[in-house]
Amino acid sequence: MPAQARFKDHACPYCGKKFATLQGLRSHTSQISACQIQSKKTVNAKSSPVIPISAALNNGQDQFTPNSYLEPPTPATTHGKRAHVEEVDDDPSSTYDPQWIYEESYPRPAGTPVRPCQTSFEIYREQQKADGSEPWEPFQSQDEWELARWLMESGASQTKIDSFLRLNKIRNNVKPNFKDKRAFFQTIDLLPTGPSFSCTPMEVMGNLKDTNGENRTEVLELWHRDILECISELMGNPAFNEKQEYAPRREFREMKNVAPIILASDETQLSTFSGDKKAWPVYLSIGNIEKAVWRKPSSRAWVLLGYIPVSGLDCYSEDRRSDAGCQLFHDCIKKMIQPLIDKGLAPTEMACSDGFIRSVYALLAAYIADYPEQCHIACCKRNSCPQCTITPKKRGCLEPANSIYREPVDIVDTLAKQSQGYNPSKFKTLNMLPINPFWKDLPLCHIFECMTPDLLHQMHKGVFADHVSSWAKKSIANGDEEIDVRFRTMPPHPTLRHFKKGISKVTQWTGGEYRSMAKVFLGTLGGAADARVIRVVRAAEDYMYYSHFESHCEESLEAMEAAWKTFHAEKEVFVELGVRNQFNISKVHNVLHYPQNIRSRGTLDGFNSETTERLHIDLAKAGYRASNKRRYIVQMTQWLQRQEAVQRFASYLQWAIPGYIAELSGVANDEDEDSSDSADGSEEAELHPVKYTVARRPPLRASVTSIENDYQADWFTWYLDEFLTNHGLASKIPINIQHGLNTLPPFPLYKQLRLQLPPIPEAASESLTDVVHATKRIDAFWTEKGLVKEIPAKTSIVLVRVMGIDPSKGPLHGIQVARVRLLFRLPSEIASFRHPLAYVQWFKPFQKDPVKDLNLFKLSYSFRQHYPHCSIIPVTQIIQTCHLYPAYGRTVDATWTSDNILDKCSTFYLNVYLRHRDFLQFRHRNTMFIKSKEDKVIEFQRKRARPSSSTYEGSEPSESQMPVASKKRKEPEYSNSEGENNSDRPMNNVNNEDENTSMQDSMQLRLPSASGRERLSLLYELGLEDSQIETQRWVEGMHSFNEHKRVRTRSPGPEIANNEGQSDEADALDTVAFSQIAPPGWFGGPGKEGRSSPIDDIDIKLEDERETPDFELPHVRSASINPHIAEIGMLRRKNQTLEAQLETGLRDASAKNSQLTHLLNESRTHNREVTNKLSRTADELAQANARIHQMEAQLYSHNTIFAHVGTIFTSLSLGSGGPEAETFCDTLGAHLNNEYRETQSY
Repeated sequence: MPAQARFKDHACPYCGKKFATLQGLRSHTSQISACQIQSKKTVNAKSSPVIPISAALNNGQDQFTPNSYLEPPTPATTHGKRAHVEEVDDDPSSTYDPQWIYEESYPRPAGTPVRPCQTSFEIYREQQKADGSEPWEPFQSQDEWELARWLMESGASQTKIDSFLRLNKIRNNVKPNFKDKRAFFQTIDLLPTGPSFSCTPMEVMGNLKDTNGENRTEVLELWHRDILECISELMGNPAFNEKQEYAPRREFREMKNVAPIILASDETQLSTFSGDKKAWPVYLSIGNIEKAVWRKPSSRAWVLLGYIPVSGLDCYSEDRRSDAGCQLFHDCIKKMIQPLIDKGLAPTEMACSDGFIRSVYALLAAYIADYPEQCHIACCKRNSCPQCTITPKKRGCLEPANSIYREPVDIVDTLAKQSQGYNPSKFKTLNMLPINPFWKDLPLCHIFECMTPDLLHQMHKGVFADHVSSWAKKSIANGDEEIDVRFRTMPPHPTLRHFKKGISKVTQWTGGEYRSMAKVFLGTLGGAADARVIRVVRAAEDYMYYSHFESHCEESLEAMEAAWKTFHAEKEVFVELGVRNQFNISKVHNVLHYPQNIRSRGTLDGFNSETTERLHIDLAKAGYRASNKRRYIVQMTQWLQRQEAVQRFASYLQWAIPGYIAELSGVANDEDEDSSDSADGSEEAELHPVKYTVARRPPLRASVTSIENDYQADWFTWYLDEFLTNHGLASKIPINIQHGLNTLPPFPLYKQLRLQLPPIPEAASESLTDVVHATKRIDAFWTEKGLVKEIPAKTSIVLVRVMGIDPSKGPLHGIQVARVRLLFRLPSEIASFRHPLAYVQWFKPFQKDPVKDLNLFKLSYSFRQHYPHCSIIPVTQIIQTCHLYPAYGRTVDATWTSDNILDKCSTFYLNVYLRHRDFLQFRHRNTMFIKSKEDKVIEFQRKRARPSSSTYEGSEPSESQMPVASKKRKEPEYSNSEGENNSDRPMNNVNNEDENTSMQDSMQLRLPSASGRERLSLLYELGLEDSQIETQRWVEGMHSFNEHKRVRTRSPGPEIANNEGQSDEADALDTVAFSQIAPPGWFGGPGKEGRSSPIDDIDIKLEDERETPDFELPHVRSASINPHIAEIGMLRRKNQTLEAQLETGLRDASAKNSQLTHLLNESRTHNREVTNKLSRTADELAQANARIHQMEAQLYSHNTIFAHVGTIFTSLSLGSGGPEAETFCDTLGAHLNNEYRETQSY
């Protein structure tokens, strides 16, 4: 088709710009903000998604020739196969009920069966019945089959299997049908198998010459399967029955497609400690299978498509070796998917697991690979983005103008021109490689949109671990040491890995360790890092956690994009601190495409490269370990085919034999239940969504004294009595301080409590088991086997439901944090209660807003009369566990450890990154709630500033001229602190022509006629700013009015008449002053048209006990004022005097109390000093006694030596020692005498 014709068909309907391809139009619409906004406005929730499928290249030869696109159908009649995120109207449930999902079926016939058929299991069973065989044939019995299955799945080598079968115990007692490994594998080969492997030789001709002057060649083996047979195997596997989709089903949080192929490849190391044995497996799955099934490697929803040969390519020179390896990769992948290219757009009939044959269109939808392989696929260098056309020097920018998807047709045309010697400028601009791509002939394939994000290598290891966390540590003085200390003192949690030596000493990181480090890293920066550094780290973590959501809506994607904008807005702080000078990093740029990838291919949890890392164990490394390490690829394929046959036969027996309970590693739930615990009880679902499990028999029993001392459960009996009273339980034994310690029976105690959390769509694969610990500290002790180290106490931090939870009031409404000190059951001797109980120590309630920069909620322990605030509650009030960051300062207290920090630290922050459900609850939903309130305030202010109807233009009408529903609130002139006149303050006008009055409009109309309390309530609902202004003005007016303590009347005008001359001038001035200070509409007018004020809520009683609820007197002149008003004023002045005296007395009492407290503190300090002095004196006395004993021993030794020397001296004197010996003895004797005298004097 001519280029001009294509331009006419692909024009933007919003700006009119024309494009040569449909994909170019789509990229333009998704990148240009103005067109994107217009496109969003046209989305209708009830319409089917109209997303054109990108055209594909025509089927051609392997040589480079320009190819034209196949013309796709018009957008009006094309329904895309891509996941699409719809915008829906605001719904209360959609924001706070994550399980609310909107679904819509495909409006056209799709997935319709062609005809019924028999499944592979049914066909095999009929053959067995025809032969008169049992279901476990070719094995003699079910026991023999289970033995064979165990031998195959044990991972034992062939030599070990042969040794096992030759054991006399096995041959004589078990007597299997197979006597050695040869007979065993022959029996296994009789089982029905899946797609078979074939070997294709790949001859590679290099550029180096051999001794004969010819180019060197290398022949490689490509082992692969037929891709259509693999798809048919997955489609027809009965194990996936009712777990597949055959027709498109649109969900506003997830999308299923028909026959989308998902490929994954990754090179892996096979040899463990030595050697260079590698394999390059290619895996295949289909998007028809439910994501919750195929994302689990144990479900067997992935099949091995083949092994790409791994070679050093010594036939090429070093400068050509890299490009030649990339071309070899493309050639091998093309050979594997050649059946798809040959099939083109023609359907393939396949038997499905539900017993019907369907026409299947197999199309490549996603390719999972790490960054180097993505560059191979995109035919670009590694300093480029494999998805978009951004230049390497602009990778650190947020949204550069040229960051649009690459076009397959442009890439192929550019590669063709380069191969023909034209050297196009795009080849160098896009950093391309001279490669013949495997995807150029695939039907309906946009390969650059098929590339999926890699959360493990791009986000966890790349952006966060390698870059952001490293930059943050460098921005802190002694960053590594300081961060290590904080990691060592971090409180433990069952889902966290505790880094006992810090993180700088870790040399080998795993994906789990990267995640554990990220969960607590933000908390380690508090008090040490710059506020902007904290905001950068927080934004990166928010983006990472949003990326892990397993269900997205438009508001979560917008929050995700806002987090990344914050990261780019604040990242320049690292340049200012000298940590970085630029941010042109590939991984920092690659994550920019995550929101667009989610909109096009669905959530990212199923496309993580961790899936391939796990598949390597079962489909590559286990086979290599079972081989003899020589020509291991062919042995690996044979081993794998036998493994699949065994697993398939196990599934068949489970289907064919009723009650067969073999534990299959199939699609069953992967979570194991703890058989040691049993469900003791749980609340009904409508009362409490969290179920709990405890031990069938409590493992411990403890007295009240042990509970209070060992578990730090102070005032336990008092709180127990309070619990019984609150729950209407009569104790059979008196419970008080005097009798409780001796008369109460031992209490049964639990070590832990297991909670079964409700599932949420955003974290559907996350573990639902939550463990609450409550154990005491056990000191170190010696045994026959050696020293048993000290076991610290385990106490869990939990969220407790203290009142009815109302999501409309925020995600934290009715929730409070507590620390579980004790888990116990009420003894039957005291009372009977259904559920176990927990002794908890409370933290203060959540503050209204999180702290700045960290955006975390600050918590501290709650105290009542200087004692820790505790309670005893049923465990059914516990919602889940949580984790707290200590509020570190510039440095960390040297006495803090991970075991005692919950006791020694007083201030904490709530960790929102512990699990994805915590992030959803405390960060995303809370942010959305705050944003919704801000939107209401903005909307209310916008409506207040909106001009009135054209009926009143030109002059301001009076209230009598306006309708009752649209009367304008008269605002007096206000002045700020600088004396400026603010008379142009926006009026609160209501447009009575607006037919669709919003909730804010209705509240606004109710304000003039509302009472004081109702008025404040409405103002709080409309926005905090207005409420604060109105309340502050009312407080100022009350202060001014209470100075005089008189009841005044208000006349229509500012002047106050005084016919009888009994009201002084100050009274009138007071009334006028208060009327000017009070907000408009807070003083009533004549009759029922007056407006009430917050003063209505203050009960003012006259002497006759009559109330004046509106605080208004009849509208009369002062001549007719009740004469008792003067008396009332006198009484009020007396009341004021009494109040002043009372306040003075309270101040004096408070001062005396402070003095007594000060004296008490001084006395305590003096006592401590005296105690310390006595202790030091006792220590000195003990040291002196020890010294005396030491000197006495020394004296005794000296006396002995002296006597011995005397004996020697006598012998020398009698002998022939001479004068030298005598001199020596005299000197020694003098020395000993001196020491003797010194000892005696001491």
